[in-house]
Amino acid sequence: YNFYMVSIMKKIVLAFLLLNICLFEVNALEANRKKVDLIKCEDALSSWVNIDGVKTRIRLIATDTSDGKLNSEIDDYVCNTLEKATTIELVFDPNNKTLDEYNRLNVWIYVDSKLLQEDLIEKGYAQVNYVNGEYLYLNKLCDKQRQAIQDGIGIWQYPNQVEKYCNSGINIENNSSNEVVAEIQNKRKDYSNLYDMISLYLFIIVLGIIIKLKRN
Repeated sequence: YNFYMVSIMKKIVLAFLLLNICLFEVNALEANRKKVDLIKCEDALSSWVNIDGVKTRIRLIATDTSDGKLNSEIDDYVCNTLEKATTIELVFDPNNKTLDEYNRLNVWIYVDSKLLQEDLIEKGYAQVNYVNGEYLYLNKLCDKQRQAIQDGIGIWQYPNQVEKYCNSGINIENNSSNEVVAEIQNKRKDYSNLYDMISLYLFIIVLGIIIKLKRN
């Protein structure tokens, strides 16, 4: 019994130490945020910033905003957020390659102390994707994504959306059949209104003919 108790205590202490080491690493990274100045926002994922006097192109790490319907709205939101920001800070992920294939720096972006990736995922404007390692913040971001899916907001309001990285375990209902039914119903309603107008028009013509015959 004592042997098992000692073994369990060792595992608890080890887990506690590992947790503290992880928290220390994250806090160290948080403390080393790099303040930059925005030069130009290209779209939701790419911007040009001034890093210590060097014009540098950056990309939001682990973020995917493509859905085919809200792209323009999302781009406008991100660019407006960056352009109105008082402070923009970058955090480099230790488990990610510094540059992507387009020579953009992969970074976490803090806008006025708010993580931009988290903000986008909360609003349903993005999902976690393009992950090639144990990046920072992934668990928290997947939790935010699960809530956005449950609320059916942003890109999750449209059918056929697929989670690329997180596995929220939520059945994203395909509403395409409902959209077809709604479209058919709207067309029937339009035809019904047209039929009513034609009937009224014919009634007025017939009534006019009857009145004219009576006068004659």
